[in-house]
Amino acid sequence: MRRFGKIVVKPNKTNPKYLEASYPTPVEAFDQWPGLPMRQTTTFPLTQDGRDDAAAWLASARKRIEAGVWQPEKIRRKQESEKAMTFAEYVDKWNLHRAKSGDLHEATKRLSERYARILCRTFGDMPISRISHKDIQAYSDSLVGAVTHNERRSRLVYLKQILTAAAKPDVDGHSIIQRSPFDIKIPAFHQSEGSAPATPEELRIIHDAMPEHLRLAITLAIAAGGLRIGEVCGLQRQDIDIERHTISIRRTRLDDIPGIIVGDTKTPGSRRTEPLPDSVIPEIEEHLRKWVQDGPEAWIFRDIRDLRAGRGAIPITCSGLRYRFRLARREAGRADLRFHDLRATALTMLAQQGATVRELMAAAGHTTPTMAIHYQRTTEKRRRALADKVASTLDPATASKASERDQEIARLRARLAELEAMGEN
Repeated sequence: MRRFGKIVVKPNKTNPKYLEASYPTPVEAFDQWPGLPMRQTTTFPLTQDGRDDAAAWLASARKRIEAGVWQPEKIRRKQESEKAMTFAEYVDKWNLHRAKSGDLHEATKRLSERYARILCRTFGDMPISRISHKDIQAYSDSLVGAVTHNERRSRLVYLKQILTAAAKPDVDGHSIIQRSPFDIKIPAFHQSEGSAPATPEELRIIHDAMPEHLRLAITLAIAAGGLRIGEVCGLQRQDIDIERHTISIRRTRLDDIPGIIVGDTKTPGSRRTEPLPDSVIPEIEEHLRKWVQDGPEAWIFRDIRDLRAGRGAIPITCSGLRYRFRLARREAGRADLRFHDLRATALTMLAQQGATVRELMAAAGHTTPTMAIHYQRTTEKRRRALADKVASTLDPATASKASERDQEIARLRARLAELEAMGEN
């Protein structure tokens, strides 16, 4: 009579096909792993070697229970298979899981895959469980001077994400590594000031220098709260409501994914509806009449070759619009200006008109105040005007004149309100 567990033939003694070894699940294990079966079971071949292996399996389980290190067979098999898992193998598994989740934007997926390839050059063949603090510190040090500050930061951020994910327990309470070895400080992001915002005069020059069928792209990039180039290229007729004077951002153009034209916006918060100024409506109506096909899903901007050929199934690519913009910016003497800087220009103009951070976030589709503040770039004229206002408070004569002017403006506004009230009555 076996003192621990049992070995029986299956399906039965009259029709034996394999051996089944089993033993009672340790009582204390149910608290840590709810839902465990009452017995732990494994099958073996119906041979003498199979009987020996079954007996050895039961003996091993008994020793682990007595030593207080028992784990469910499912987890133990995972550990055995993952003990030698390399960093590259885990990264493939990690990226596949994230892609299937559907929570990542296409651009984020591509960026994740890019940094995975870069990191695998150093850590790819290493067992992920063997990566240490020293390995990470050595890698961080090797990047100093070899890549830009922000590129070094990005690589370390992704390395930390991967190792943190590997240390996160799954539904069975099992993790690939016991804890993440990443404990070095990630350098702060160096914010670039970028190019100075375009002036109204420069915007007009760039607008007029664009091909006629693409001029509206400049207008919308500025007038609709600062659109990203992918958002501009992904616009359809149904996104513009002429009667309500609004434009809705619902998608973005994707250039480098075969078979996919557009995708979701950069973030859920980037899906938004923006007001359109009355002054741009005539240009929009003219563009729709002249360059856009009928139907709600007709693209607002198309490549000139598609226009000439009468095709309308594909919107202009971001690279195509960017190329035309680079040609047009030369006419304004702004070779430094990127299309993305039009977004900064638009948000800077809103900020200078008194828009709050919350309003800037709504206009740009930002999810954090930090990003909204990043786009509030100042101009020399604006700084000078602010400086003059500060100086006026220090000069009694100037301050007195400013006070009188403010009082006069207040009186005029009050009088205007009275007249409007009289008109309503």
